[in-house]
Amino acid sequence: MTIKKGNWYDKPTEIVTWDENSNYVLFIDENGTSDLSFIEKCIINGIPIPDNDKYFNLTGVLIQKDELVNIHNKINKIKEKYWQDGCYAYKDKKTGIQQQKKVCFHFKEIRDEHGPFSKKMINKNALIRDILTVIDNSKIEITSCFCNKEKYFQTYNTRAYPLYPLSLSNILERVVSYQLIDEDSLITILEARGSVDDNIVLNSVINAIQYGTYYVGSKKFKRIAQVGFNPKWVSTDPLKTYVGLEIADFCSYQIYKRLRYGPSADDKLFRIIEAKLHKYPNYKGKGLKIIT
Repeated sequence: MTIKKGNWYDKPTEIVTWDENSNYVLFIDENGTSDLSFIEKCIINGIPIPDNDKYFNLTGVLIQKDELVNIHNKINKIKEKYWQDGCYAYKDKKTGIQQQKKVCFHFKEIRDEHGPFSKKMINKNALIRDILTVIDNSKIEITSCFCNKEKYFQTYNTRAYPLYPLSLSNILERVVSYQLIDEDSLITILEARGSVDDNIVLNSVINAIQYGTYYVGSKKFKRIAQVGFNPKWVSTDPLKTYVGLEIADFCSYQIYKRLRYGPSADDKLFRIIEAKLHKYPNYKGKGLKIIT
């Protein structure tokens, strides 16, 4: 399989035009921070690590292209149900100027009832039920990595491998080895985080495509046709969002919450996401990797 080396291969790039021969898209999002420097500083100085800084989750949602079209349409119908034309006047954080944009489902904002998700505008619980119904009825497959950073750093100390590339490698190894077959081709879309971090991640993926990893050979990684670093909104059109990233954000938080806090009264949210984990119900070590 020959990789088409476009701009995405040279630098982190938003992928707007997708390789027409690829039949799968993997959307990846995170919860928590992957940075280990603060963990190291706390341990060295004997400072208790705040719970908010202890955990990291990276989640990939694999969707066939045809199914992605269906999900996109269903999610946009939900947006149009709650907001006029599915849009909201977002205020720019730097300029304070409002701009009409397509509503973007970011679970933290939904949970905090912020912006378009204010209780004055919508019923938060009804919205969450509608989103979960789409996920429940969609053909998607989830692969996720979770890490207690304190335990991880205590185990490896300064030998600890950077957590985001490690988590991504674990997800991609499982996807290209067990969820795709030889004829399949994959577009991988990650949420853009910044040029420095994105360059590190891109180089790690390209290295896997060229040389493979310790566990998986390069032949299987060559199923990856494109790697994009996309914002939640399409940069050229604020009236469009990358719905797959919104779904990945939603799924990632439910997994993060469950593994951080344990079972709770609203586990019905997690159970719907759990059923989509690769190899459910025997997903441990497969659809869900705990990094220790």
